[in-house]
Amino acid sequence: DGCCLAWRRELFDLVAENSVEFVDKMCPKEGKVYKDRIAVIALLRSRISKRRICVASTASAAKPGGPDAGHAPSPAGGSSAQGSRFVGFTSEHGALDVPVVLTGDLNCTSFGRLRGVANTLSLMNREVVLHPFTFDCADVPTGVTSVTMARCMRIDAILYQSQRLELVDVQEIPDLTPHLPIPNEQQPSDHVPIVAQFRTRSQHHTMREVAKEWFLTLARKEAQVPLNQHQLENAFKLYDHDGTGSISQANLRKVLASLFGILPDRCETVCAECFADKIELTCQDFVSLYLQKVKEAGLPGLQDLRDAFDLFDTNKNGGLDLSELLHAFEQCAPSTVPRDRIEEVFHIIDANGDGTIDLNEMIDYLAKSWADGFNLLK
Repeated sequence: DGCCLAWRRELFDLVAENSVEFVDKMCPKEGKVYKDRIAVIALLRSRISKRRICVASTASAAKPGGPDAGHAPSPAGGSSAQGSRFVGFTSEHGALDVPVVLTGDLNCTSFGRLRGVANTLSLMNREVVLHPFTFDCADVPTGVTSVTMARCMRIDAILYQSQRLELVDVQEIPDLTPHLPIPNEQQPSDHVPIVAQFRTRSQHHTMREVAKEWFLTLARKEAQVPLNQHQLENAFKLYDHDGTGSISQANLRKVLASLFGILPDRCETVCAECFADKIELTCQDFVSLYLQKVKEAGLPGLQDLRDAFDLFDTNKNGGLDLSELLHAFEQCAPSTVPRDRIEEVFHIIDANGDGTIDLNEMIDYLAKSWADGFNLLK
């Protein structure tokens, strides 16, 4: 599968470009690596607003009739080299906070499961550097995108960062039915084009959304996106609106009322926990409270992780043995991870040492892996 990025030159300037190659398979006897796919990445700047956007186009290796997993297609995570290259690319150009759009033929029907697979395998590999897009990854509703004699499904996607981009419009696609398979006279390809229109959100809006996520996590409500250290530091600045370097209980209540319209449920409980032994919260306190809740309750977006676990559990006995984890990395990771590294991770996650990983053990490990990446001394 090929991929391409094109832009209207009267509207955008190309700031930088890069590409990430994916390993599709490796011959264990010859040690030969086969690379058949690539992610093309472009950093563009609007000529009108001067705002930038990072766009990537790729294709997944899994077949639609297969296990519905796919090699993790996102260049924002997946392997130490590829993930670091994407983070390095955006960091080099001061674009870590720039919104990301990922498009392509992802060859799967459950994009939530695909997100879960990519995030789970990335967090299991401590060398992976994750981009914020890895978790804040919404997909545009398009309907069925491919109907042939062999399939009728939605396998093409536009994924975007919902905290930084607002979905304004989605172009209606033709009605596709098995009685009128494509390609045909009207549709020359076995995929129909999908089109979406976005508007960039303001930095203030993004900070407000991150500040809400912090509270929802502490309140044990359904938070949507795990927050990284940079996002938490920005959220702290919103609560510390007078710039004193600390948050009083009065300021916390005031900002929460502004964020939610009224003081939200469990506000009293959260305030009691935050100020149990202190009068004000420093930024380090603010981040530590969040990480403590993540370690206790698990990462936000748990359903995607549960879906990934269910996919890895090939015999459906409710647990993963070593062979199933090895198979998951072999089939779904976009690059080869050494067997001894996978075995090491397996024994770390298998907290009770019974030879299998249950769902709770995996979720606990992923939460701790995420939290351990923070530098609280910064």
